[in-house]
Amino acid sequence: MAFHSVDISRETTVKVLPDVAGLDKCFDYYVPTELKSSLRVGAIVRVSLNNRKVRGFVLSIDQSSSLPPEKLSELLPVEKFLSVGPSGEVIELCQFGAYLYCGRLRALLTSAKPPRQIPDYRSGSFSEVDPGKTDFSEAGFTPLAQNSQAIEYVTLRKALALPATFLQISPFAVRSEITASLLALLKGEKAKYCDNSESTKDQPDDRQFFSQAANLDPSLAYFQNLKPAGSLLVLTALRKDARRLSAYLRKHHWSVAEFPEEWAKAASGEADAVVGTRQAILATVDKIGAIVVFDAHSEAYQEERTPTWKATRLALQRAKRLGVPCIFISSVPSVSLLSDVEHLVMASGQRDKRWPYVQVIDRRLEDPRSGLYSPLLASLVSSRLKEDSRPVVFIYNRKGHSRLLACDNCGELVRCENCGGACETVSIDRGNLPTSSRHFEPFQNVDHLVCRLCGESRPVVCLVCKSSGMKTLKPGITKVAGELSALLGEEVTEVTGDDVFEITGKQILVGTEAVLNRVSRASVVIFLDIDQDILRPKYLAAEKAFAQMAAAARLLAPALSEREARDPKRRLVIQTRIPEHPVIRAISQGDPFLLFESERDIRKKLRLPPYSAIALLSGDKAESAVENLRLQGDNLELAELDKGRFLIRAENEISLAKALGDSGLPARNVKIIVDPADV
Repeated sequence: MAFHSVDISRETTVKVLPDVAGLDKCFDYYVPTELKSSLRVGAIVRVSLNNRKVRGFVLSIDQSSSLPPEKLSELLPVEKFLSVGPSGEVIELCQFGAYLYCGRLRALLTSAKPPRQIPDYRSGSFSEVDPGKTDFSEAGFTPLAQNSQAIEYVTLRKALALPATFLQISPFAVRSEITASLLALLKGEKAKYCDNSESTKDQPDDRQFFSQAANLDPSLAYFQNLKPAGSLLVLTALRKDARRLSAYLRKHHWSVAEFPEEWAKAASGEADAVVGTRQAILATVDKIGAIVVFDAHSEAYQEERTPTWKATRLALQRAKRLGVPCIFISSVPSVSLLSDVEHLVMASGQRDKRWPYVQVIDRRLEDPRSGLYSPLLASLVSSRLKEDSRPVVFIYNRKGHSRLLACDNCGELVRCENCGGACETVSIDRGNLPTSSRHFEPFQNVDHLVCRLCGESRPVVCLVCKSSGMKTLKPGITKVAGELSALLGEEVTEVTGDDVFEITGKQILVGTEAVLNRVSRASVVIFLDIDQDILRPKYLAAEKAFAQMAAAARLLAPALSEREARDPKRRLVIQTRIPEHPVIRAISQGDPFLLFESERDIRKKLRLPPYSAIALLSGDKAESAVENLRLQGDNLELAELDKGRFLIRAENEISLAKALGDSGLPARNVKIIVDPADV
């Protein structure tokens, strides 16, 4: 190793975490004199590591190094300052996330760093992201009609007065207006009830209004002298929602920084609001006034890569550390979130009180020979196509053509002769067209069977009786699209998660739940088989099924020009054989708390999150990792789900994190999913 002649009495050293995959160890470097003024905690620098030039994050700075002189003289220098990086506060949050979710710190720091090199963010002007032609017709992010009052002022005041709140809203609630009103309260301005500034003239003076409200609720009294706070950090589940919300706020003269594109503007503190998806919880913001998470129930807030951190959990932790309010907003009450926060209900104005009209079709009362489709559907769809320009949307969460087949002659299941897996039918033209352009007409031909496990294919022949006649036990979305086309006599477009862009100009759509993110409005949304989603052997199945229907309800929201909040012709249709289930009762009565109470009781009895903490281990070395965990004592429960997959349960998240860390995790060839959603 080369030795460097340095003045050890004046030396400054830094701890640097190399930005190298698989490496989670910090190294000491000394700071040359010319770089001392540039380096801050979080800075991204270039250093030498094993004769390689690599980037790294500065995690700490020691102005007067405590290293012994002989060690100090061996240190290599920081070679170059590349960019500012996450603040010290964000680094501490990343360290908490890495510990809690048993992952490497580098992964979180990579999400927190700027998308490009930024030498300094404390000087200069910032150009805003060009939103282009932003469509404000998206349900939930449209401005209010001039005669609507969808924001309950006192409720928002109370949410800002409490440390952490779950604010329950209806699917028709206008999220952009909620954000604008929270900004007005946070900045000490008069609350904005609607887009028409003239309409605020008749509203009482802000202090007088709030003084009267505080008399009714003494817990709000200290908020009368609210001083302007910092930036509002807003998280949305989808990127398109963040874009629309940012464009709306800019249109109404709020300064907005989109994360990560406008990283520097967010860090400078010049933005009134910092808006982004789950990654934005790691945004460096000069001063945060409050944290808001829309659609807090969404799975999109959990990182798919290891560590599988949740933005909702980090939001709660960050708000607690900073001493600012954290507001989770959703129409789906989450059992996990409501165990840690206060519960408020936004129920202002007729527009926001209501859910859409829900029609429940009890399939037990109909002719079983009708199959998947109720006899009522054809007339319903036909009338909606004539009366409404919005599309008709069918939801069916089973991809493929025919997911489970049986021989029509002998009744034997159609299985692969190679591996024994279930086979599905594949059409001649399947895959030749893009999914977004795949239209279906009746009597599509099918030429062979394909195994979903190993990919083996063969002609459509039963292995037992050699018959070529097959019957479908579980149709896939492709077959359903063809059958609907024959039933309705109309063109039907299939939409799956593979489609990237929004679907426009189509009158009948059928797809998985992904279709709910591909259209902005609908005339009617029909769930063909919601029972398969509710009854899945997953502990979050009921909550996810309700979330799907709540997302569908947003598509039925009335437009600005419409006065009626609930049009019975524009409806949510649910085919089911379990109408008494809490999910169906909650959606039909417009009372999500019916589902919450049921789910809470079940999870308490079964000791499922949030009444315990669980993690899923898989990979080549998972078995040896589990053996190490067994040595931790009786505080852990371990179970093998299937070969190579293990479930670990602890009393709480801290106990689980400590046990995983003490057993030598994270490690290579072991994937760890803390708080998995698919178990």
